[in-house]
Order: sequence, then structure tokens, then C-alpha cells
Amino acid sequence: MNPTFKNRPNELITTTDGRKLYHSRSVAVVAVLCCLNTTDDKYYFAIEKRGTNPGLDKQGLWCLPCGYLDFNESGKEAAKREVWEEIGLNLDEYESLMLEGPTLEQPWHVKTEPDENRQNVTLRYGMNFIKNPMPKLIPNNDAEPNEVAEAKWVTIEELRDYEFAFNHDNIIREYSRRFKL
Repeated sequence: MNPTFKNRPNELITTTDGRKLYHSRSVAVVAVLCCLNTTDDKYYFAIEKRGTNPGLDKQGLWCLPCGYLDFNESGKEAAKREVWEEIGLNLDEYESLMLEGPTLEQPWHVKTEPDENRQNVTLRYGMNFIKNPMPKLIPNNDAEPNEVAEAKWVTIEELRDYEFAFNHDNIIREYSRRFKL
């Protein structure tokens, strides 16, 4: 008996100028940034509040820095770009301060199930580093207008005080368990 697959070809779209594009699943990146503050010996996670840009869903909810791969961009490059655009951290400046754990070289989790989030394939990247004082987060640093309303560092215990989009609070908890933070 031959196996059965759910595949179907990606739709080919020809633009008015003759370019051929395929309609296919998108690849999203999510960045979990964890900073150990030596003042209180606690781990803090960078989160952002989604802004009022009309193109955004889940406005006013909190999430991790996230977005989509651009054409000809690696997952690592997309994660670094999204973090820079949304909360103003240049991750190249913190790689020398990294603690043991995940790196930006490979995602720590890949989700390919088409059951949620508009069939996106999601790559989760993480980075743990030590810095005191913790870096300042700057919303909308190069981002689309009103994409990010606010950004802050929170502890795992503080997650319950925020309403999250995309189950990102659970992603932080999973990350914390996996890497024993």
C-alpha cells in the first residue's frame, strides 16, 4: 500500500510585470532574550507590547520580539533584525556576554505543525547573557510606525501580570524550564 500525504502544490502567481511567485507557508522567528541581573541574581526576559499599527493583529497584548523572514535572510539574521527593529538591542554587542545555553546559531525549537498561527513555520531562537545594568529597551527602533507600544524586562514570576499574544508567556516558561533558569 502506498503512503498518503497531505501535500498540495504551492500556488504559482504571475504578477503583472511577469514575475513568478509562489504562495506558500511563511516562516516566523521568535526571540527569547534572557538577561541575568547580578544585582538581584534574577533572570529577566525582554517583552514588548504590540502597538496600534493598523496592520497588526493582537494590538495591546504583550509578546516576545518576533516577525517574519525576509527574502534571502537566514533565521539568525531575521531574529537579530526583529530584535533591533522592535526593542532596539543590537545582539552583536551581547554575544560576548552570553551564558551557557542556546545560541543564535540554531533555533532551540522549530514548530512545523500547520494547526495554528496561519500555518506559519516558527523558529524559536534564544540567548542568555549577563549584564548589569540591564540594557535599555527602545520600542520602535527602526520598526514600522506604532508596531511596538512599550518594551520591558520582566521576571518569570511577573508573566502572570500581562496578557500575552501567541502564547508567548508559555514559550518563556518552556524556555525557562528547558534551560533551567
